[in-house]
Amino acid sequence: MEELINKNNQLIKEVVETLPNIQQSIDDVNNNYQSYLESIKNEVFELKENETYSEAIKRGEGIFDRMDETERRRKLVIEKSQETINQIEIMKNKISKIIEECNNDEETFGKTRNELIDKIISIEEMIMKDKLFRRTEETDTITSEFNKKKEEWKKHYSDYLERKKRKEEEEEKERKKQEEERLQIMKGMNSMEEMRQIEEWTNKKVGNVLFESDVDDWNKNTSVFDQKIKNKEHIMIVIEDEEGNKFGGYVNSKIDEVESCITDQKSFLFSLESKGRMKRMMKFDIKEPRCAFYLNSQTDDCLFEFGFGHDICVFKENNKTQSYCYQRSFEYNGISNALCGKQLPERFTQKRIMVIEMK
Repeated sequence: MEELINKNNQLIKEVVETLPNIQQSIDDVNNNYQSYLESIKNEVFELKENETYSEAIKRGEGIFDRMDETERRRKLVIEKSQETINQIEIMKNKISKIIEECNNDEETFGKTRNELIDKIISIEEMIMKDKLFRRTEETDTITSEFNKKKEEWKKHYSDYLERKKRKEEEEEKERKKQEEERLQIMKGMNSMEEMRQIEEWTNKKVGNVLFESDVDDWNKNTSVFDQKIKNKEHIMIVIEDEEGNKFGGYVNSKIDEVESCITDQKSFLFSLESKGRMKRMMKFDIKEPRCAFYLNSQTDDCLFEFGFGHDICVFKENNKTQSYCYQRSFEYNGISNALCGKQLPERFTQKRIMVIEMK
């Protein structure tokens, strides 16, 4: 930055030093031009009455000499004017150089400005976190206050309009993506009521589709199911079997391990379509949360399991006829065959599996 300042100061100094030369040139042009104007006379050369020829010739020679002087002065005005133009051109080039340097400085200053804003926002965030730690009951107010300050600072970015445009484009892209995923989810639902019911049960909105059995591999040894849902939370697994039952389960906790029980007090199972066994969609809360969900590995025969008593056990695609329900770890309120319409030792065959991330 210091080098930049010295460079620009030198340019300004050169411009200032050029000013007296330009002023002197302008004064010279003015003086010579006035002298030139004074020398211009419209003298008529004719033989005067009582004037001898010799006198007339002498007078004509005088007029001729004065015309030579006028021509000399005219050329001098042009010469001095050109010198002035040259001096002005030199100054113009120096000032143009200053403009060029200032234009080049825009990126440097913009970057410095933006870095300062980022640091201020970072400190504001630290202040917010400190407030949240000390005043947990005011979480929403403190967070809202921080977001407001953050947005105000962002308006001072040197490229704010470009950033705003990019953000709007990204938001629009994300909105379209979510809309496409929502349409994909709706294809897996018989009605909007099913989607609304899921959102009501979880108190969250339908988000991304993490896994779709019609598209993703779920065969033994090659399945991507575990990769798709590992380290995810708030996931809804919807199963549709070949007899038209639609049921599944919700995992609220983070699925951070494979082949390990996930404890989850907020997990539940549900039935969206029971082929007339129940009059409405039903939710079944967990009784034994210590093994609410179990994610099997890629090499296992099973894909996943809900409940310590294997309330739902779904096998991989090449063994999908072995899947079963066994009501034990959730509260079914006396309803038998609530999920797939049968229980172990009878089996069901899944037609489709969809995993939705709730937001």
